[in-house]
Amino acid sequence: METGARSDATRHTLEGGTESYLIFADECGVGRAVAERLSAEGRRVVTVALGRGFGRLAQGDFTIDPRDARHYEELLADLRAQGSLPQSVVHCWSLSPKKSTRRSRARRSAASTVCSI
Repeated sequence: METGARSDATRHTLEGGTESYLIFADECGVGRAVAERLSAEGRRVVTVALGRGFGRLAQGDFTIDPRDARHYEELLADLRAQGSLPQSVVHCWSLSPKKSTRRSRARRSAASTVCSI
């Protein structure tokens, strides 16, 4: 017998619910294009962009500083409160061009933080 949020979400999708995605959108536009395509197919999409802090931009759009684990916690708490925890995660931050060493370190930090969640 399956238990936990993942099994509940999967069961909801199989019963005709909307599959949801969390997309960490890159600066090149690949993540945004994926988000638009999924939305057009009727899927629920939340996007997260690199930022200087945690922020809610619009319905389903956030920013976080990938070096701050609290921002991931805030994001997940916000999604949980909305009943919008994702079934799938698409991480596109590594697709952005390397503009600076600081951004590269932030991306590596983000990847390790996402993996630990």
